[in-house]
Amino acid sequence: MKLNLTMRFLVPTLAVIVFGMSVAAYLSLQQSEDAVRSAMTQQSEQLANGLQKQMSAWLVDIQKDLHSMSRNILLQKLERDSGYTVNEVKEANSWLAKTANEYG
Repeated sequence: MKLNLTMRFLVPTLAVIVFGMSVAAYLSLQQSEDAVRSAMTQQSEQLANGLQKQMSAWLVDIQKDLHSMSRNILLQKLERDSGYTVNEVKEANSWLAKTANEYG
């Protein structure tokens, strides 16, 4: 089979162009996969850190609530009894001040 001059230049040129485009497409695919994987990893790490901070804050709040409730017995006693002493009132005031400080 005899090729004319235009075919002699056209076939190798098209082959080089197709090969170059294939390599470029492959490299582009690899880079986009890496970028998507990196973005997904970063997002999941941010989500995990946010959830960890939120849960830690909830635990601190629950601990404060439980600590506050455990001392609330003093106030319940003062509420029930009509004859309370000055020391009991001072204790109740101290408890209320501590509770205000804990909650900021």
